[in-house]
Amino acid sequence: MKKAIGTIFLIFVIMLIGVTAFIGFRLFEGTPPVIKPLDVPSIIGKDGIITVQVTDNDSGLREITAEIIQDSRHFPLGSKTFPVVSRWKGSDIKKAQVKWKLSPAELKLSSRDITVRIKAFDASFKNGGRGNEAILTIPLKVDFVPPVVTVLSTIHNIRVGGTGAVSFTVSEKTTKAGIEVGDIFFHAVRGDDNIYRALFCIPFNMDHPAGIVV
Repeated sequence: MKKAIGTIFLIFVIMLIGVTAFIGFRLFEGTPPVIKPLDVPSIIGKDGIITVQVTDNDSGLREITAEIIQDSRHFPLGSKTFPVVSRWKGSDIKKAQVKWKLSPAELKLSSRDITVRIKAFDASFKNGGRGNEAILTIPLKVDFVPPVVTVLSTIHNIRVGGTGAVSFTVSEKTTKAGIEVGDIFFHAVRGDDNIYRALFCIPFNMDHPAGIVV
């Protein structure tokens, strides 16, 4: 009889240890979220946008924050929080896409390197209940200096209804270059010699434009 009671007690202790270990593993799981950049520029001017995707398939997402750092100055970009259903269940949000607008000009940042630091926390009990933490740092260059355009072609006689051509160089890489006539934009093409060339026209039904600009 004593042997049977001892066996039952041992089984109970083993089950208790197993349940405790399972609950502890569930509540204190140690896998941090994963932060994946989706749309991240390498250079930004007066403003820009950064988009990331954050995933946590275990306890779910609790909070995502971001800040800009330049030298010793920190500029919070805001945070996104997610409801924790229960300590046992965690958060139902396992994946989220978050977007921040960056405005270096408004923050009066210098025209040089900055760092965007993104943090994500899950709904685990780890770290005093704050959860597992993931950090992604994104280096960016702030550039407030506009490119310099040098027009190479010298003859630009054109009438309403006619066409013209312009060649020019630009002091740095561009995302868009061309000729603007009123509200119409004609794209230029960059050749192997790094010279941009564009054909343009003044539509026959357009009044004389105030200006034709590169």
